[in-house]
Amino acid sequence: MAATNSSNANSGDSREIPDLDLCFCDLRVVERYCWFEENAGRKKVVCPKGWKGCAYSRWIEPPHEERSVAVIQKVLKELNDNKIRHSLQVSRIHGKDAKKIRHMKAMIQAVHTDDDDSGEE
Repeated sequence: MAATNSSNANSGDSREIPDLDLCFCDLRVVERYCWFEENAGRKKVVCPKGWKGCAYSRWIEPPHEERSVAVIQKVLKELNDNKIRHSLQVSRIHGKDAKKIRHMKAMIQAVHTDDDDSGEE
């Protein structure tokens, strides 16, 4: 009986080897987490080339319960809100820095212009 199992395992038929999952491109699939809507946090296997490949996708986890989905969506919303807030702060800082830099450039140009004018006399 053990010989039968080993011959099946070595038969070369990938359908008989559950951990060898290939996409339609004949490449070994990779695990990814979904972060969209009701499937947020759910694991699936996909083509390693992503959408540039065959777009193969298969869920490897069952759907989450409603409460889990609600919690994950709330956390994702907070993360996105924090990213937006951070981006706004960075743009404000860069805006202030840009204003300072323009002012300094104007002062440097004024000094160079004064130097050029004094050298002509």
